[in-house]
Amino acid sequence: MALKAIMLRHKIEKLKSDLEALRAKDTEIQTREAELEAAIAEIETDEQHETVEKDVEAFEAEKAEHEEKKAGLTQEIADLENELAEEERKIPQPKTPEKKKERGMNTMEKINIRSLPMSQRAFDALPMEQRNVILADESVKSFLKELRSMKGQTRAITGGELTIPVYFLDLIAENMYRYSKLLNRVRIRPVSGEARQTIAGTVPEAVWTEMCAAINELTFNFNQVTLDGYKVAGFVPICNSLLEDNDVNLASWIVEMLSESLGLAMD
Repeated sequence: MALKAIMLRHKIEKLKSDLEALRAKDTEIQTREAELEAAIAEIETDEQHETVEKDVEAFEAEKAEHEEKKAGLTQEIADLENELAEEERKIPQPKTPEKKKERGMNTMEKINIRSLPMSQRAFDALPMEQRNVILADESVKSFLKELRSMKGQTRAITGGELTIPVYFLDLIAENMYRYSKLLNRVRIRPVSGEARQTIAGTVPEAVWTEMCAAINELTFNFNQVTLDGYKVAGFVPICNSLLEDNDVNLASWIVEMLSESLGLAMD
């Protein structure tokens, strides 16, 4: 912090302390004012009138001086606070380092896609801001552009030029649970190629017994099963009306159709 700002803060604190000291005298002044009011009510002689009148004049002068000091300190504090605010605006703020976005990191807000009604498409369920972010991504724009460029082609398409964007893959991985009857009821472990997996047989039921009785032994059977890796695949012609539609509808159709076909295939 700049030295001038530090000095201003120190001066403001001192003036506030002086102002609090003046405000502490307000009760004393109110008490004296009440005493003078009582004295005025008890005046009976001219001598008493003169004495009380002098006391009232002295009190009024002292009270006016007291209020003037308070007003002056209040205004001075306000001026110094404005000056301090100007000084603080001039002080360069330390730059907060931006969190670098890791390659392939998906920063979309999480929504419970699996609980969506079947009448609603997963991509449509995303907030508009998220849909705009996805469609503005270079990989998504390139994917949709390449997809539209294949309109009317009958030749075989080879190569990996139509790699599905990560945004779509994340949506599909969650959305296919809506179309599968088994995925939500089993534990899944992906296998790449042929592999041996330990598979548990039927899980025995635990036994109810007395609180202090011996615990019954339960038997679990485990088997080593050789599993082979398979893939699900297929293609579907896309209607020209979809290719000519806007990006939102085309993306929604792609995500929904792939999700449904994969979910059914997983069953």
